[in-house]
Amino acid sequence: MESKPKSGRPPKIDRVGKIVIAKSLGKRRQSTRKLALRLTRRGCDVSHTSVHRYLRKSLGTTPFKRPKRPQLTLKMKKNRIEFEQKHKDLTVEDWNRVLWSDGSPFELFPTPNRQNDRI
Repeated sequence: MESKPKSGRPPKIDRVGKIVIAKSLGKRRQSTRKLALRLTRRGCDVSHTSVHRYLRKSLGTTPFKRPKRPQLTLKMKKNRIEFEQKHKDLTVEDWNRVLWSDGSPFELFPTPNRQNDRI
């Protein structure tokens, strides 16, 4: 059973291109320009705007930049284990009186969309 021909321009991204884009969603350091280049090398000549449009409309993704988080050093990990050993016998009531402040830096008003990373 085949569908009838539809009016309008056919999509430039074929089935294989859609699979390549979908598989690269979880990978870091990917951009629409890099994906368009990969698809062009595979024989599917598309622009980065076509990839952007497909990601936005079909897959519902939006550009984002991952927030920077500090890496834990060995000393920090050791201090956490010592803290856990020292305080493992506290009750729930004791923990409710604790004010947590881990010193992690974060932005109250981050700059949106600094690099147009999508994937």
